[in-house]
Amino acid sequence: MKIYEVADQLGFESAFYFSKVFKKVTGYSPRDFIQQNTMDPEEE
Repeated sequence: MKIYEVADQLGFESAFYFSKVFKKVTGYSPRDFIQQNTMDPEEE
């Protein structure tokens, strides 16, 4: 799912604003969060 789709599902009118709020709350940008929380298939 794309970041703008998540933002829309959560009721944000702007993916940019969602990303800004997400980073403020989590300390990570959505992209960084996804990269850190997605398992690399080679690591299994």
